[in-house]
Amino acid sequence: MPEAFRADHYYTHEEMTILLEAMAEAHPDLVRVESIGKSLEGRDIWAVTVTDFDDRPPEDKPAVYIDACIHAGEVSGTQVCLHTINHLVSNRDGDPFLAEILKRTTFYILPRTNPDGAEAFLTTPSKQWGSARPYPKEDSPRGLRECDVDGDGEIVLMRYPDPHGEWKVSDRDPRLMVARAPEDILGSYYTIVPEGELIGGADVDDFRVLPREYQLNLNRNFPAGWEPDALQAGGGAYPLSEPECKAVVDFILDHPNIAVTHAYHTYGGLLMRPFGHLPDSEFHPSDLAAYERMGELGERLTGYPMVSVFESFTPNKKSPRRGVLHDWSYNHMGQLALGTEIWNMAQRAGVQRGDPENFYPFQDQSVEDEIALLRFNDEQLGGAGFQDWTPFDHPQLGPVEIGGWKIKFTRKNPPASFLEDECERNTAFNVTYPASLPRVEIKSFCANRLGGGLVRLRLVLENTGYLPTNVTDMAVKMQVADPVRAQLQLSEGVEIVEGEPVVDAGHLPGRMRRLRGFYFNEPESGVPKRTACLTWIIRAPDAADEEIFVRAGCPRAGWMRARARFDE
Repeated sequence: MPEAFRADHYYTHEEMTILLEAMAEAHPDLVRVESIGKSLEGRDIWAVTVTDFDDRPPEDKPAVYIDACIHAGEVSGTQVCLHTINHLVSNRDGDPFLAEILKRTTFYILPRTNPDGAEAFLTTPSKQWGSARPYPKEDSPRGLRECDVDGDGEIVLMRYPDPHGEWKVSDRDPRLMVARAPEDILGSYYTIVPEGELIGGADVDDFRVLPREYQLNLNRNFPAGWEPDALQAGGGAYPLSEPECKAVVDFILDHPNIAVTHAYHTYGGLLMRPFGHLPDSEFHPSDLAAYERMGELGERLTGYPMVSVFESFTPNKKSPRRGVLHDWSYNHMGQLALGTEIWNMAQRAGVQRGDPENFYPFQDQSVEDEIALLRFNDEQLGGAGFQDWTPFDHPQLGPVEIGGWKIKFTRKNPPASFLEDECERNTAFNVTYPASLPRVEIKSFCANRLGGGLVRLRLVLENTGYLPTNVTDMAVKMQVADPVRAQLQLSEGVEIVEGEPVVDAGHLPGRMRRLRGFYFNEPESGVPKRTACLTWIIRAPDAADEEIFVRAGCPRAGWMRARARFDE
């Protein structure tokens, strides 16, 4: 019996592999699974193609690329990808909308682009964020290294009394630690450090907290604006130095039908769009309009607002993110690049964003906010998300108390009881927005005999989709979107008298660019044509009536084939 998908379970690499193979075996007309490369530790990076294989080949349809878990600990993105695949294949037969989407669209889904880091995050106490490559590099690290000292499978915090410490116990809740005020000189105070051990001969009275291990940021290793460590830490030795990122870029380059790239991250409860490093004033107006429409759809289905990474998700605009997949996909490839930050525990707890213009989640929270989060833990999680402060005899520091938030599946990822809801809302978006992709259709392909064996061919093409066939204006600027083309396919003995075998029809606007404010008023600047008309004159014998075909389209809007219809 095929492996059944569980929406409330975080999958290890082996479990995910078994599930994907079972899906492909159960639905060979809809699912194919391939490895597009190996991770640093040799795990397969799985790519899943989902489409109606009985309709047209996947490369003949516009495609959506979705990936997740480039950051090790952001494992709920994998669950959304698996949920999306399962939803498509399980509901296609009973849902006419899904059936049509799978006929006209190809989904390329990479559920886990950082399998090594995710495996460490899921199977060990590690809060790993990067790949398996050690980073930062330190020849002789000396200080406190984060680890699971008490062996309970969680890495939380340690506190110990210190008259010069920075923290004190809140009088609202003994679990809550609050910052010591400038005037606090009488009272009991604490030092707080990560749960861990001293290494490198560090002294209990003289140590620093070391950076977490394995923090090489794969989402800084892409070619768009990549910078070395001296300018931006964590981006690797050079662009695409990491096998996982190289595999992603090669896959996207090998599939020119990809119109949208969509990357899943955590956390924040947001849909994100470019730019990562430039203000909105630099945007192509029509591209910005497309993102705004996509954001309206996304917020309606997920409840997440769409924001600019640079304008609303960058803590320090003097140091914007560089080398990210988001910017490479849009800035270099002209694809409609989307991102999702899954899950917002603070919002679930009723905490409002402090600054309505700043959506970055690592903001200072008030005592009231922290109390609300603890209440959420008690009432919604049964107390499982916060470890009460518990005495422990540390082998180096002496008596300490270990406790705090178990952040891996509270703040970082949805607890299992909330996972299915997050997956369902994001899946709804994933299977709906592909309806906006461009779609070249052959409106008519007619042949008219002129006498003397000559035939005039007339082809009318139309983009029946919402987006233009180039998808973005950035694609035109970067010269990465092939125009719509028509190619005659003639039998032996037929020759072209006037015209070329392959004709360039340019780009065709979609419904979005034909929308103008003239429902009640006259259009001010005109409305672009919705069709392209191409003609040829050929010399063909009567027997060729059934042997004149045309193939028309472009990678991002799909390819169609039709046989000429002779006028009577």
